[in-house]
Amino acid sequence: MSRIEIDLDQIRENYARLKTIADKKGISIYPVTKVAAGDLRVARTLEAVVVGTMADSRIENIRSLKLAGIRSDFLLLRAPAFSEIAEVVKYANYSLNSSMATISKLDLEAKKQGKQHGVVLMLEMGDLREGTSIENALTIARRIKELGNVYLYGIGANFACYGGVAPTAEKMQALSNYAKNFPEIQIVSGGNSANISWLLGTDDTYSINNLRIGEAIMLGLETLNREPIKGLNREAFVLAAEVIEVEKKESSPYGEIAQDAFGNVPEFEDEGIITRAILSIGRQDVDPDGLTPFNGQHTILGASSDHLIIKAEEGIRVGDEVYFTPSYSALLRLMTSPFVQKKYVTSR
Repeated sequence: MSRIEIDLDQIRENYARLKTIADKKGISIYPVTKVAAGDLRVARTLEAVVVGTMADSRIENIRSLKLAGIRSDFLLLRAPAFSEIAEVVKYANYSLNSSMATISKLDLEAKKQGKQHGVVLMLEMGDLREGTSIENALTIARRIKELGNVYLYGIGANFACYGGVAPTAEKMQALSNYAKNFPEIQIVSGGNSANISWLLGTDDTYSINNLRIGEAIMLGLETLNREPIKGLNREAFVLAAEVIEVEKKESSPYGEIAQDAFGNVPEFEDEGIITRAILSIGRQDVDPDGLTPFNGQHTILGASSDHLIIKAEEGIRVGDEVYFTPSYSALLRLMTSPFVQKKYVTSR
């Protein structure tokens, strides 16, 4: 099997370093386990830094982590679907919301379970994913006060996920100004790993006192330009894939060209005869566009469902392993694939 090697020490160090920076600026970091598919050992590593609050977008991940003994509180990063309200109340302490209809159902279920559930009310600030207007948010906040088993835990906004809108200082100041309308809240959650450049560069965090951070902890990258973050590890996750064929072949297919297996009409550069290697992993398991070969070795040519095809360096043989660092999109698919083995390693 192909495998993803997970360096828990690098993950712990990344979280601890970012937490130290954020603490000095009065900002809490909720580490996000989503890209690690709620991996238990990753969660335990994060919890060892501080037993606080973690976040994940899938209630299934939160449930499995809580049942496995993770003591941290959890924030559900996606508005609950009606069909999962009972599990959200049971396993998550807080959830992101922008719909009064959902909040009302959370209240009814929380009453049934004898619990209190915290709502982080999401404001729309340009990225056009989840969020409501400040006017509607004020109305929802007033209605929450009339309920008995949900409470307004905080407000928040999302950036650079759907629309690519950056969390600039102006956006953070605007969110902080909105927060003045909600004096009872505990957190003003300014965003995600896209906020790292702002966090590192700002002397004034306004009223922002929380960030939800995943990619920066797991991959050591800020997410506006995917630039490495100084002082953070970049190889906490490494993919190893086995070579199953090596042949000298044409660099460009020959014959009448039609669609490939995914409905695309491929184009190729003719480089003559090259050494082509096939690896035992494909699009079912990974986003091939998100893989970077170690040390500049080899060149990825393409992939089918089960095969990754590379232009290989001389000397490669069947049975060898080729190593890659994954991007966020590649890691997300790798960690959810049942066909990719997980191996935990000590720092390289």
